[in-house]
Amino acid sequence: MDNNNVATKVEEYSKLRILEPLEHINKRVRRLKFVTFSSSFFKLIFSASIPVLVPLVPDNPHLLTLIAIISAMVSIVQGINTLTDYESKIAVLTKFKNDLEKEWVLFQTGTGTYSKEAEENFHLLVKNVENLYDSHVQGLLDSSN
Repeated sequence: MDNNNVATKVEEYSKLRILEPLEHINKRVRRLKFVTFSSSFFKLIFSASIPVLVPLVPDNPHLLTLIAIISAMVSIVQGINTLTDYESKIAVLTKFKNDLEKEWVLFQTGTGTYSKEAEENFHLLVKNVENLYDSHVQGLLDSSN
Protein backbone atom coordinates (compact mmCIF):
# COMPACT_ATOMS: atom_id res chain seq x y z
CA MET A 1 0.00 0.00 0.00
CA ASP A 2 1.47 3.41 -0.91
CA ASN A 3 1.66 6.32 1.54
CA ASN A 4 -1.17 8.26 -0.17
CA ASN A 5 -3.50 5.29 0.18
CA VAL A 6 -2.47 4.86 3.84
CA ALA A 7 -3.00 8.58 4.47
CA THR A 8 -6.49 8.36 2.96
CA LYS A 9 -7.34 5.35 5.10
CA VAL A 10 -5.98 7.09 8.21
CA GLU A 11 -8.08 10.16 7.44
CA GLU A 12 -11.26 8.14 6.90
CA TYR A 13 -10.71 5.92 9.92
CA SER A 14 -9.74 8.74 12.26
CA LYS A 15 -12.79 10.75 11.28
CA LEU A 16 -15.16 7.82 11.77
CA ARG A 17 -13.65 6.17 14.87
CA ILE A 18 -11.66 8.91 16.63
CA LEU A 19 -12.50 12.54 15.82
CA GLU A 20 -16.30 12.37 15.48
CA PRO A 21 -16.67 10.07 18.52
CA LEU A 22 -14.47 12.43 20.56
CA GLU A 23 -16.72 15.33 19.62
CA HIS A 24 -19.81 13.30 20.56
CA ILE A 25 -18.27 12.19 23.87
CA ASN A 26 -17.33 15.77 24.76
CA LYS A 27 -20.92 16.90 24.17
CA ARG A 28 -22.33 14.00 26.15
CA VAL A 29 -19.97 14.54 29.09
CA ARG A 30 -20.84 18.26 29.16
CA ARG A 31 -24.55 17.40 29.13
CA LEU A 32 -24.19 14.80 31.89
CA LYS A 33 -22.11 17.19 33.99
CA PHE A 34 -24.76 19.88 33.55
CA VAL A 35 -27.49 17.46 34.66
CA THR A 36 -25.52 16.32 37.72
CA PHE A 37 -24.61 19.90 38.65
CA SER A 38 -28.21 21.05 38.21
CA SER A 39 -29.61 18.24 40.31
CA SER A 40 -27.00 18.80 43.04
CA PHE A 41 -27.77 22.52 43.03
CA PHE A 42 -31.50 21.79 43.23
CA LYS A 43 -31.01 19.39 46.14
CA LEU A 44 -28.78 21.87 47.96
CA ILE A 45 -31.15 24.82 47.62
CA PHE A 46 -34.30 22.92 48.51
CA SER A 47 -32.69 20.96 51.34
CA ALA A 48 -31.37 24.21 52.80
CA SER A 49 -34.81 25.82 52.57
CA ILE A 50 -36.41 23.23 54.87
CA PRO A 51 -34.69 24.40 58.11
CA VAL A 52 -35.60 27.98 57.18
CA LEU A 53 -39.28 27.10 56.72
CA VAL A 54 -39.72 24.89 59.81
CA PRO A 55 -39.66 27.76 62.37
CA LEU A 56 -42.43 29.49 60.38
CA VAL A 57 -44.84 26.54 60.77
CA PRO A 58 -46.48 27.68 64.06
CA ASP A 59 -47.65 30.88 62.35
CA ASN A 60 -48.66 29.12 59.14
CA PRO A 61 -49.48 25.38 59.43
CA HIS A 62 -49.90 25.13 55.64
CA LEU A 63 -46.13 25.34 55.37
CA LEU A 64 -46.00 21.72 56.53
CA THR A 65 -47.47 20.72 53.19
CA LEU A 66 -44.85 22.78 51.35
CA ILE A 67 -42.06 21.28 53.46
CA ALA A 68 -43.36 17.77 52.73
CA ILE A 69 -43.49 18.52 48.99
CA ILE A 70 -39.95 19.94 49.02
CA SER A 71 -38.69 16.91 50.97
CA ALA A 72 -40.37 14.55 48.51
CA MET A 73 -38.88 16.40 45.53
CA VAL A 74 -35.39 16.22 47.05
CA SER A 75 -35.88 12.48 47.66
CA ILE A 76 -37.08 11.93 44.10
CA VAL A 77 -34.12 13.80 42.61
CA GLN A 78 -31.72 11.82 44.81
CA GLY A 79 -33.41 8.58 43.77
CA ILE A 80 -33.10 9.47 40.10
CA ASN A 81 -29.42 10.33 40.61
CA THR A 82 -28.84 6.99 42.28
CA LEU A 83 -30.65 5.06 39.53
CA THR A 84 -28.98 6.84 36.61
CA ASP A 85 -25.50 6.91 38.19
CA TYR A 86 -24.36 9.71 35.88
CA GLU A 87 -21.14 10.21 37.85
CA SER A 88 -20.01 6.71 36.93
CA LYS A 89 -20.95 7.24 33.28
CA ILE A 90 -19.03 10.53 33.25
CA ALA A 91 -15.96 8.76 34.66
CA VAL A 92 -16.11 5.95 32.08
CA LEU A 93 -16.68 8.34 29.17
CA THR A 94 -13.89 10.66 30.34
CA LYS A 95 -11.45 7.76 30.66
CA PHE A 96 -12.39 6.53 27.18
CA LYS A 97 -11.98 10.05 25.76
CA ASN A 98 -8.57 10.45 27.39
CA ASP A 99 -7.39 7.03 26.20
CA LEU A 100 -8.61 7.70 22.66
CA GLU A 101 -6.95 11.14 22.59
CA LYS A 102 -3.71 9.65 23.92
CA GLU A 103 -3.70 6.94 21.26
CA TRP A 104 -4.35 9.52 18.53
CA VAL A 105 -1.55 11.81 19.77
CA LEU A 106 0.90 8.91 19.98
CA PHE A 107 -0.02 7.94 16.42
CA GLN A 108 0.18 11.51 15.09
CA THR A 109 3.60 12.07 16.64
CA GLY A 110 5.00 8.63 15.79
CA THR A 111 5.75 8.01 19.45
CA GLY A 112 6.26 4.70 21.21
CA THR A 113 4.88 1.75 19.28
CA TYR A 114 3.98 4.06 16.37
CA SER A 115 7.58 4.52 15.20
CA LYS A 116 7.32 2.02 12.34
CA GLU A 117 6.25 2.28 8.69
CA ALA A 118 3.03 4.18 7.91
CA GLU A 119 1.00 1.10 7.00
CA GLU A 120 2.12 -0.83 10.08
CA ASN A 121 1.36 2.19 12.28
CA PHE A 122 -2.12 2.42 10.78
CA HIS A 123 -2.86 -1.25 11.47
CA LEU A 124 -1.60 -0.83 15.03
CA LEU A 125 -3.78 2.27 15.47
CA VAL A 126 -6.86 0.38 14.30
CA LYS A 127 -6.08 -2.54 16.61
CA ASN A 128 -5.49 -0.29 19.63
CA VAL A 129 -8.53 1.91 19.01
CA GLU A 130 -10.83 -1.07 18.52
CA ASN A 131 -9.48 -2.61 21.73
CA LEU A 132 -10.26 0.68 23.51
CA TYR A 133 -13.81 0.55 22.16
CA ASP A 134 -14.23 -3.04 23.34
CA SER A 135 -12.97 -2.36 26.85
CA HIS A 136 -14.79 0.95 27.34
CA VAL A 137 -18.09 -0.20 25.89
CA GLN A 138 -17.99 -2.98 28.46
CA GLY A 139 -17.30 -0.33 31.11
CA LEU A 140 -20.33 1.65 29.98
CA LEU A 141 -22.49 -1.46 30.06
CA ASP A 142 -21.23 -2.26 33.55
CA SER A 143 -21.98 1.27 34.77
CA SER A 144 -25.51 0.99 33.37
CA ASN A 145 -26.33 -2.05 35.50
